Amino acid sequence: MLATVFADTQGRERVHHFHSAAHWLAPPLGLPPHAWRIEAQVPSRMLVLSRGQLQDAKELEPRVGDWMLQALMAERQRLTQREHQWLMLSATERYLQVLHEAPSWLDRVPQHRLASYLGLTDVALSRIRRRLKTKH
Repeated sequence: MLATVFADTQGRERVHHFHSAAHWLAPPLGLPPHAWRIEAQVPSRMLVLSRGQLQDAKELEPRVGDWMLQALMAERQRLTQREHQWLMLSATERYLQVLHEAPSWLDRVPQHRLASYLGLTDVALSRIRRRLKTKH
């Protein structure tokens, strides 16, 4: 599992997205290289292809272009869902949605990274978790 992490000029970081196995990644458009990085959350392997290697792969296997297009469409859908979460859901609702859609993240992602992904501080996430635990 990998995370795309954005950083501002003051060094503050925010997890943009978590990526599971066999996920196509590309550099974020319009961001300089120092403004983002890919970070492994668990021991991982990543295959990096240059443009030339990718073009060679497309010539060897014509479906590579289709796979890339499908990956781009899936990424666009994920970004739209994430934008909806940020605009329409409370912090607790965003956390509950992660619990429902990606429960394995709780075991695989450090709490401070999960909090960052949700747009929360570690303390705020701990409070939400404690409040939900006492309700049940």
